[in-house]
Amino acid sequence: MVPSTTCSDDITFSTRLKPDAWSILLEEASVLQEFAGVPKGLREGFRIGADGYDVGYTFTPPNHFRTEAEADIVRAKFKEEIALGRISTGLTPEHAQRLLGNFRTAPMAVLEQRPGKFRIIINHSFPKVKFVTSNSHSPPASPPPSPTLTKIIDPAKISINSLIDADDFPCDWGTFADCYLLVADAPEGTQVAIFDVDAAFRNIPIHPSMRHLVCLFLDGLIHIDLMLNFGERSAPGIWGHVADAMVKILLHRGVEALLKWVDDFIFFRYPKHRTSSGSFTYSYDESLIWETAEILGWPWAPQKFVPFAFSFTYIGFLWKLDLKTVELTQEKKLKYCSKVALWLVGDKLDKDKAESIIGTLNHICLVAPEGHSRLIHLYRFRASFKQLDSTLIKHRISADLLTDMHWWDQLLQQEFVGLSISRPPEFSDDIIYIDASTC
Repeated sequence: MVPSTTCSDDITFSTRLKPDAWSILLEEASVLQEFAGVPKGLREGFRIGADGYDVGYTFTPPNHFRTEAEADIVRAKFKEEIALGRISTGLTPEHAQRLLGNFRTAPMAVLEQRPGKFRIIINHSFPKVKFVTSNSHSPPASPPPSPTLTKIIDPAKISINSLIDADDFPCDWGTFADCYLLVADAPEGTQVAIFDVDAAFRNIPIHPSMRHLVCLFLDGLIHIDLMLNFGERSAPGIWGHVADAMVKILLHRGVEALLKWVDDFIFFRYPKHRTSSGSFTYSYDESLIWETAEILGWPWAPQKFVPFAFSFTYIGFLWKLDLKTVELTQEKKLKYCSKVALWLVGDKLDKDKAESIIGTLNHICLVAPEGHSRLIHLYRFRASFKQLDSTLIKHRISADLLTDMHWWDQLLQQEFVGLSISRPPEFSDDIIYIDASTC
């Protein structure tokens, strides 16, 4: 654990990541200059992209709990997070005001992902209606850090996320296409292991200068959130940059290939020799990954670890190295069937339901590309709503859209929803002309 006491009243964060070890291993991998901000951020905290902004007054909107049971879920989680040094103990509003000056809290809600499984939502995009006191009336861009420039915002009109440009926090993601090509090129005997990071974002500290913007309100007390959470627009990029550094270290230490998507990491290893019995030998095993994590304080989740094997699950798909196939998992097919079923009744549905099913069906199209032609009427349905329409506004789906949804339902009933994997052909220098009207 690495404590930091850079905030008044000794409000500290605690992270399992070890900045000194990161500096050493990044130097060994010859990438310390590229990732110098990682050990620095682990010591001091990371800026979330709202530099140069302050709130004009303290703002504590109510949480969005629907029941007392939901509030109890948050109370239990806060008890854990306080013990782990990820949020502060409760402060009276007056005490928080003395520590931070004007501050704002983000409203919280509880989402039931499946029976008995809950996620706490911290809404840094609240309020949704953005207003900026300038002639342009457009959301402000986040300026570079400056000790002299401070722009005062109205926290009841401008959300914290509207101040953050996610493009300022780039990182690498292992996409479907990246995984497809690795599998396509994998020789016989290739294996993959799966590692998952435990509470990924909650191991990354926030810089003290940002804390007045990311407070939480519960039972009349103010808690300072000391670590990143999923609600902050910059959080995936900040975490992703730290994960990019981890990738460089692992590759330098002997890992042959790996991909990552947020907190999921998949490790490829290629056969070195084939024995007389037909089995394969390899240049590394899981111990290299566990040992590197131990040095850095990197928190793999042991219960989610899957040893090296000839098939693996990544971004919702089952990949089979020996058969060179990729398909939807049975779990995902059942889940997506339930979502499609809402559209088979022919009832009225809202904008949020449309956006959700669009994301789901586009995901399926990665392994069922013929489905693209079955999205046109769904896009038209979504376009019938205005951007700020509430979920109370519902439109009836068309007969054409209903027909498309029945097609999707039948697709998801199939035993195999997937693709055979082969290396795409090389690019051609030939110029091809096509009349779009005939497509």
